[in-house]
Amino acid sequence: MASNEKNSTVNLASVVGQSNKNPRLSGQVAIVTGAATGMGAAIARRFRAEGAQVIAAGLQVRELTELAAEIDALPVECDITNDTAVHAMIQRGVERYGKLHILVNAAGVICSDKVESARDREWRRVLDVNLDGTMRVCRAAIPELKRSGGGSIVNIASVAAFNSTPGRASYSASKAAVVALTRSIANENGRDGIRANCLCPGLIRTPMAEAEVDGIAAERGLSADQVWRDVASQSVLNRVARPEDIAGCALFLASADAALVTGSVLLAGGGAGAPPSARAF
Repeated sequence: MASNEKNSTVNLASVVGQSNKNPRLSGQVAIVTGAATGMGAAIARRFRAEGAQVIAAGLQVRELTELAAEIDALPVECDITNDTAVHAMIQRGVERYGKLHILVNAAGVICSDKVESARDREWRRVLDVNLDGTMRVCRAAIPELKRSGGGSIVNIASVAAFNSTPGRASYSASKAAVVALTRSIANENGRDGIRANCLCPGLIRTPMAEAEVDGIAAERGLSADQVWRDVASQSVLNRVARPEDIAGCALFLASADAALVTGSVLLAGGGAGAPPSARAF
């Protein structure tokens, strides 16, 4: 794990300041996939600090176990490409906490590919996790959300859904499809009290992004720090985003503060990586 990710693990009170005196998710039960590291872990921490019971799902058992011990969550090892595992994850959460109110799909993968040279196996792997995996978890969770009287789904996509960069064909395609999937869910399930929204980050300093930047740095003959400075310069805020920044956005979409928000896309790229026309959702 990169050093910056270690530094991002802070106590719950410092993440939310004094907001946990009035928790925004009190009495809610939330599933967060991809919760072992990065954005998923930050979202799980923030939700727990805001009063939610959290089911932290992912593939990295050690990291999940450590996170669960830190925030008193339920860790569940789950491969979202496996429908049986997905249903078992949902069932474990409901058995533990009785209901389900919030789902955050933060699990994802990325690879370098261009359409002219894309390999079917790698293409399918990216879509199987990013798109199909998101669909599987939503499909399994929606009946439980209905039984709980409604709830909120937050699917993590990317600004790449609107403005792809060279060499990210499968990733961009998968994230654009997640946006369309989310809108379908919103339209189909709104009358059941279920809201569904898409959160589209730019490049966030997570372990997955660190690996991506290391590869770019090697290709260009630069240091990783130089590449990160370039990333920051592309943001109108002139900084690199942290997982905790995205956790705050996810909290808004999941909470009652967004009670009238559904079928929407929240871009969280610091003003970089998306054309102006994509900001009017």
